[in-house]
Amino acid sequence: MLELTADAKILAAALKPAADVAGDFRSMPVLSHVLLTAGGGKAEAAATDLETEYRAEFPADVAGEGSICVPAKTLLAAVSRLEGQVTLAESEKLSLAVRAERYEAEIFGLGPDDFPRSPRTGKGRPLRIDSGRLSRAVDRVKWCTGQAGERFNLKGVLLDLRGDGLYLASSDSDCLSAINAGQPIGAAPADFRDESGRQALVTAKGLAQVKALARGAGAVCLTLSGSFLVADAGRETVKLKLLEGEFPDWPDLVPEGEPDSVAEIGREELLKGLELMRPVLAPKWDVVFLEGGPESGTIAAELENPEAGMAKAEMAGSTTGQGFRVGFDSRRLAQIVRGMTERSEVRIEIRSDKAAVLREKDGDGSVVLMGTVTKNE
Repeated sequence: MLELTADAKILAAALKPAADVAGDFRSMPVLSHVLLTAGGGKAEAAATDLETEYRAEFPADVAGEGSICVPAKTLLAAVSRLEGQVTLAESEKLSLAVRAERYEAEIFGLGPDDFPRSPRTGKGRPLRIDSGRLSRAVDRVKWCTGQAGERFNLKGVLLDLRGDGLYLASSDSDCLSAINAGQPIGAAPADFRDESGRQALVTAKGLAQVKALARGAGAVCLTLSGSFLVADAGRETVKLKLLEGEFPDWPDLVPEGEPDSVAEIGREELLKGLELMRPVLAPKWDVVFLEGGPESGTIAAELENPEAGMAKAEMAGSTTGQGFRVGFDSRRLAQIVRGMTERSEVRIEIRSDKAAVLREKDGDGSVVLMGTVTKNE
């Protein structure tokens, strides 16, 4: 039966992503469990929600071989409060003893045969990408996926390998985010579609697990294999089931040509101005207007709520081209700007077609946010 001893911090680090994947699945309780396996001198933790599978090897002294499923969040809560060496030992009554200095607990579990089998994946050509750039790209696209009731193919994030790099793209109909995560080593664009030509479209939740996997690695290997995207960082692996449906051809959604107006403002300056709108912000009144005059050295933010009042703040910035007044969802705008690099410059391109393109100046991508242009002169 399973018996192992590991450092509490190392064990908690392996259990945290597993607990994030496991949820509260009352109709299938085993999906809220983590599968612990010890054998061959190795220890492993695994969890799945049938769309995302996480597996991690962690260093441990293995005294007994075996497997057991235990509630992921319960085990993590126990281990994360401990220090030093922790021993996990399986009992004959399908429970796991957790022992540390001056501490002992027993957690009831399930048999390993109840845990879903790991999905079989074929062979694919892996690409190797910098984990830091991949993590930043995930942060900038994960919030832009569609919500319940919207088209199914908009509820995921597209990984689109093009000649100039691996792009991550997401959309919720009102907004498109497309970020270049860098030029990978390995696979060519044709290798990043399955046998039927299907794109690598995955859930935002699953992609968040890829980011967690990348946190301690210098690079991550991504492989499109059968109907799964496999992310490998050495001791940790994430398998993401591909979503059905085709994602829109996102480059066609990015407006081209010269904009009517261009506003440039520091990231922190814009966030400070948006924060000053919060006292009159309400769910029904959440449109903030940005306004700038022709060749102006300031940009104004204004929000009016008939039930609570109004707020207006002038911010240091610049406008070239025509003057403009454009309204945005204030929360969405703040999300976009927070995702940009600290102390960067935000470039806002305004066109009369009512779509504004937000870019981090000298950055690696763009966000198309639908706005309401009320004046362009």
